Amino acid sequence: MRVWLFAVLGLFLLTACDSTRALRELKYATPSSDPFRAEAAAQYQRYSEELMGQHAWWTSKYFADKGLLIAYDQNVEPEDPAIWSLPAETLTEFQQARAHLIAALAEHASHDPETAALALVAYDRWVEIQNNN
Repeated sequence: MRVWLFAVLGLFLLTACDSTRALRELKYATPSSDPFRAEAAAQYQRYSEELMGQHAWWTSKYFADKGLLIAYDQNVEPEDPAIWSLPAETLTEFQQARAHLIAALAEHASHDPETAALALVAYDRWVEIQNNN
């Protein structure tokens, strides 16, 4: 019993440390010179910090890593609802919203980078929150 408890505690600490490292790297990353990418990285950082405060370490790391990708000029798309555990009755709605968002980002990210970045991260938050319901 004691060994099992220490194993679980060790895994818990490793996960928290890994998430903290990704978030710290994102905080100190030099974001892209592209205003949309820089704002999206900042939005992902805020969301990752919020998740860290809720002790959702795996999810915090996931979105911190996504923020790092976009900060370092990698392509990042809105979350694919098919890979999340969403209620089946909402999957079509999420897929349609994702398609509309991708089209809107292609058209507006350069004209209104702050709003476009907020829309990207808000959609990802929506998917993640519905995944937990």
